[in-house]
Amino acid sequence: LSTLSLQFCESVIGVSVFAVIQFFSFSPRLAGVVFGINQKFHKDITSDIPGNPQAFEKCMISLFRTLPEPSNLNLVWTSLQLSEPLIIRGEIPLCRISSISLYGKGSSESPSTIDLADISKDGRFELSIFPHEQSIAKHGNILTSRNWQKGFCAMRNYLVPPGTSVKTPEIRRLSDGKIIRESQLVVAGPASTSISCSAHTIRTCHRLLLINLCILLLYAIKYGHDLVSLPVFFFSIHIPLPNQVASISAIFMSICSMTLAWFIYQLCFILGRNGLQKYSREVCPTENQFFLASLEQGSKGSQPSRLHEYFLMRYNLPNSSNGLKVSFPIDPTLQKYWSLVVYDSYGLPLPAYVNDENVKKTIKSSDGEVGQYDVEVHLLTRPLKSPYSTPQVNEIDLGVLNRGYVLFRLVHPQNHNKAVELSKPVVTKL
Repeated sequence: LSTLSLQFCESVIGVSVFAVIQFFSFSPRLAGVVFGINQKFHKDITSDIPGNPQAFEKCMISLFRTLPEPSNLNLVWTSLQLSEPLIIRGEIPLCRISSISLYGKGSSESPSTIDLADISKDGRFELSIFPHEQSIAKHGNILTSRNWQKGFCAMRNYLVPPGTSVKTPEIRRLSDGKIIRESQLVVAGPASTSISCSAHTIRTCHRLLLINLCILLLYAIKYGHDLVSLPVFFFSIHIPLPNQVASISAIFMSICSMTLAWFIYQLCFILGRNGLQKYSREVCPTENQFFLASLEQGSKGSQPSRLHEYFLMRYNLPNSSNGLKVSFPIDPTLQKYWSLVVYDSYGLPLPAYVNDENVKKTIKSSDGEVGQYDVEVHLLTRPLKSPYSTPQVNEIDLGVLNRGYVLFRLVHPQNHNKAVELSKPVVTKL
């Protein structure tokens, strides 16, 4: 009985260890975040926008509730040592709006944020990061890291044309001038989606194959093997091949560990969904209605920008519903940009979204000039077996997603109170 118990414990431990290893083969960047062992993850630029080649996995987007904006080329530097002064230096890419936000590791405090248009000259900028307020005359443009020891920095670039080559800024340590994050060349937008997805799939298959070969080799050593001579030039290499018992044990271990790894992968989405539900209920006590999310609320649930205003709605539609109509007025002088993005229950954005460039506007001015205008957006549901029809302008096809979230962003308002008061969306049923 003790021998069987020991063998059972060994099997459980083996399955668990290999399951974790195989799970991180699905999401290797998550290992860098959880354990801090993948330094390449922290050295390279990352992003939470699906379609960008540098974007991390969907399970991370859901787990960390980043609620990405599809039109935003979001560049993220992780694991920065914020207890020492830093310098960020670079050029602003071809875009409408660009800003930098600083977040403390594990902190729910609101971020430190700056609009790069306010500090740039001829498309270039230099930004100093200090733990406390310093003399601007002495150090130039300042972004305070407060008392955060570590954190991450996010550079948001809105409406970068897809396929644009972007040279990312570099980050130096002020004390000795050492470059701690090198400048990189990345490609913006979903132009490389299929290429990056296929490359990610191939790399994942290679990792899984290698892990399962290691399992087979370990069990061959443990349960028995046959030595096979392989001639190489004038020599012979003896390779241990597993016997029948070892092969069956290794196959069983591989199946069990891959099944458990798949459950862990799905668990990331479940945790992300539950966290988003809890956060959204605090912001939105009523379904199918927009509520203004404060910066403090946003910092608890996601990674907001101080320069934005957010309206959040959690929608829940019966199967018989045709959808919702979202209406709101816009004064283009009150903010630099706005967008309306739909997310599924796991926090992943739908590919269709509406912003101030692709929307159909109802202009109020009699002379036809683009002043204040009204917007109507239709969120359309579709029965499970109904034929697909191409959405028209100002239409977002929800498909069979009867539950989810809609986030209305007012980006860089010139007057926060006026913009929020004027543009709060009104929701009616279709």
